[in-house]
Amino acid sequence: MRKQTIVLILTLIGLCLLTLLPRLIGLDQFVSVDESDWLRYSGNFYYALRHFDFANTVDGEDVVVMWIITAAMLWYFPAYRGLGQGYFNDGFKFDSFLLEYNKLSLELLKRSRLIQVVVITVLLLLAFYLLRKLFGNRLALAATLFIAFDPYFLGHSRLLNHEGMLSLFMLLSGLGMIIYLYKESHPFFLILSAASAGLAQLTKSSALAILPLVILLLSDKVVSEWRASKRLPLGVIKYSIKTLLMWLAIIVLVFLIIWPGMWVAPGKMLFAVYGDFLSNAFQGQPLVVTKVLDPNQFGLDWNGSPSFVYGMLWRTTPLLWLGVILAGLSFLARDGSAKPNLKKYVISYLGFVALLFIFMFGVARGRNSPHYVISSYVSLDVVAGMGLICGIDWLGSKIRAFKRQSIKNTILVTVLLLQGISAFPYYPYYYTYYNPIMAIVEKGKNPNFGYGEGLELAGRYLAQKPDAQDLTVMAWYSQGVVSYFFPGKNKYINISQLVDQEVINNIRTSDYLVIYYAVQKRRNIPAKLLAALEAISPEHVIWMNGIEYVRIYRVADFPDSFYTGLGQ
Repeated sequence: MRKQTIVLILTLIGLCLLTLLPRLIGLDQFVSVDESDWLRYSGNFYYALRHFDFANTVDGEDVVVMWIITAAMLWYFPAYRGLGQGYFNDGFKFDSFLLEYNKLSLELLKRSRLIQVVVITVLLLLAFYLLRKLFGNRLALAATLFIAFDPYFLGHSRLLNHEGMLSLFMLLSGLGMIIYLYKESHPFFLILSAASAGLAQLTKSSALAILPLVILLLSDKVVSEWRASKRLPLGVIKYSIKTLLMWLAIIVLVFLIIWPGMWVAPGKMLFAVYGDFLSNAFQGQPLVVTKVLDPNQFGLDWNGSPSFVYGMLWRTTPLLWLGVILAGLSFLARDGSAKPNLKKYVISYLGFVALLFIFMFGVARGRNSPHYVISSYVSLDVVAGMGLICGIDWLGSKIRAFKRQSIKNTILVTVLLLQGISAFPYYPYYYTYYNPIMAIVEKGKNPNFGYGEGLELAGRYLAQKPDAQDLTVMAWYSQGVVSYFFPGKNKYINISQLVDQEVINNIRTSDYLVIYYAVQKRRNIPAKLLAALEAISPEHVIWMNGIEYVRIYRVADFPDSFYTGLGQ
């Protein structure tokens, strides 16, 4: 076996281990606010598959995640499909049904996360392969590890949600098309690009953005040929149109293979996903609220993009800042070559992807959670990896002491280790990392919190109470976060300003009230309840990263005046 092959095998093994290890530890130690819903959606998906009820294989928008949880169901609770329970619209009932058969939702979540971590590792290996095809082993390894070690991406790639996989599918689709157009026109790269685009859209409907991006790549190919030949390149135009049509055809094929609902009700499926996307973006609410798409109600919020940029400054590392700056400098530098510079082309493309997602969600009127733009993080991670390689090589060309390859490799390894280590203090919620520079410049303004982290600590605290199984707890995000760690009865606090008699009665009949202070105080929801609680000392308070996350109140401590004030 040649030395080069041995090095590649060792590189792949090392890349697998470095990607897997920080993601596999503690997968059952915490829960985010959305994951319990995905378990229920996917339970319905799995049940619909068994009963050939393919029209009911849409419940939420993520087909890929539902397949992953279906695989976990087959691993953990295969009999679920044939027990005649039907479909669940209530998370507590779904969890209770699992308990009847001695199955835990938390264990199902853990196994689902494990499968998704393996999928993400495979996608990162594919990204390494494509980057290696473009730029060689060293740059590909640097860029891939920069993605894998990005604290915000690392944290979300351990969660059961869309964003981690979406960002990698988007990256693979773009890189595959660039290789096909400019490096090696092998059908494999076109198929990989199209299949990744299809899977991205079956992961989250915002991946529709890949279509204009690919059209832009093909158009740039035509324009480049036009400038080079000084005449209209009809052959290249035909080639580009043919490529686009084949690319679209493969996406349709992926939809038909992966999404059973497309076999029986394609219109219903597509409207449920893309209609919901458009309703959120232009009407500010999902279709379940708006009921219809009404163009007269469409509008955009042009003030959202700065908040995403501000959030990214907090959630990215100083090393990413440095790498992006170095990439920008290398982009502006002249290389003296008449040939197209593929590095500059890829930097331009990835920079455009990063800006597009920020702009797309920045102007939308719907929800604007920071993790919606993880594709921007991943794109900038690759750019930063490229920039750091360029910077290290420039250093070697200017300073004699750094000319040796071993020295340059040592610098690179050190940088990558620092990038990886930066996330570890925030275990198990790596996504709560915050940039130390921003913490100094914007002291006390850290926006990076509030995705359910800390509530499981409240559940564990209450679970240690005597006769905990006989206690009742009322909490925001109770089902699926507190309830996975607390064995007693759980009740919701509605995520709204509503404090009616039913809410008051629920508090009266509970033993403990859990306030997710980090989020509820920021949004002042429900304002009347929070105001009434200010006069009462909590039994226990949970702090993390200098942020007050959770307040736990013993309901027996509430005086009658507390309820009187709520009722007014």
